[in-house]
Amino acid sequence: MCDNISNEKKGTFSNTKEKKEHMKRLDEEPTCELTRESLRRDQLGRRDIIAQFIHLLCNVDGPYSIFIDAPWGTGKTFFVKQVIETLRFANPNIDENAPSDISIFDSNLMSNLSREPFLPIYFNAWENDHFSDPIAPLLATIATMADKTKVNQDRSIFDIAAGAIDCALSLKGVDAGKFLEAISGNDFLDAFRKRQELRTKTEELVSALLPEVANRAVLFIDELDRCRPEFAMQLLEQTKPLFLQDNIVVVYSTDRTQLAYSLQGVYGQNYDCQRYLQRFCDHRFDLPRINPIKYLEAKQADIHDGYCFTKISERFIEQNNGSLRDCNRFIDKLNQGAVYIRMTPDSQRDWPISFSKNALLPACFECCATF
Repeated sequence: MCDNISNEKKGTFSNTKEKKEHMKRLDEEPTCELTRESLRRDQLGRRDIIAQFIHLLCNVDGPYSIFIDAPWGTGKTFFVKQVIETLRFANPNIDENAPSDISIFDSNLMSNLSREPFLPIYFNAWENDHFSDPIAPLLATIATMADKTKVNQDRSIFDIAAGAIDCALSLKGVDAGKFLEAISGNDFLDAFRKRQELRTKTEELVSALLPEVANRAVLFIDELDRCRPEFAMQLLEQTKPLFLQDNIVVVYSTDRTQLAYSLQGVYGQNYDCQRYLQRFCDHRFDLPRINPIKYLEAKQADIHDGYCFTKISERFIEQNNGSLRDCNRFIDKLNQGAVYIRMTPDSQRDWPISFSKNALLPACFECCATF
């Protein structure tokens, strides 16, 4: 995003009409290629943190649940995708196209993973919260892993998945307010049997994926804090009893403080949602905050035409305690100003002054209102 501008040299503005400026999302999509490149370069110094987290995975016995806890805009999803790519690197049964050079990783870590390989499964809760019930799309996500690995795609895997999804969709649940009325009737017994059947089918589905691929599965449930409160609550309460087998670890990636605030909309302002969330967490992994200054430098945020404004930008971000998402917004505003300068020939005569007036100052003023 910024590289196109930072690589511009003096005297190259004559062909700007031939260039198109495209609007892009502020946050980069953590594709496989991007996460692998970020692991190789490690400009943000997260490789050691990734190793720490994977060592944690290697040393826990399932069933086990972990909360990756960090505020909004601090790169949780990117971290999760980096962990997933590392697990894929170490498991030849998953990715035929994985790079052969794994020297960027700790040798002891890769050795442990080769002996005890994992099958990582990623579920974006926020992208699926339009469903009324979270379990059906979650089970469908697990089932699709058969297409992404070297597992023998026996029809039974998909049959098990279909049976589990049908079972999940048939569950209506029991209204807590009518519990005494329902407990004596067939509705409650049917619901109970269905839940037992769903747990059994879920265990069968996970176990059917593993023998040829990995020893254990790691289910990453991401973006939980961005979901509808009711959806997030159902996802937490239903996944806890579903994944009780010893061959799976469940990892929730969330801002626990924001999630607690969100759940108060369901349980009430006086309900202790922080304590409630502890029920679903065996271990909390606090993701260290990336230094925004390092992030700006890695993005080459404001190096334009040979002039570097990094120190001013660093001071601004530091004073406003900006997150990585704030940094992306700031960079975007700088680039918009630089585009304006390139389109205005008179502005190019004194690039430092023009950039300061038309990019840096407007970016600071606008971002101050949103940081």
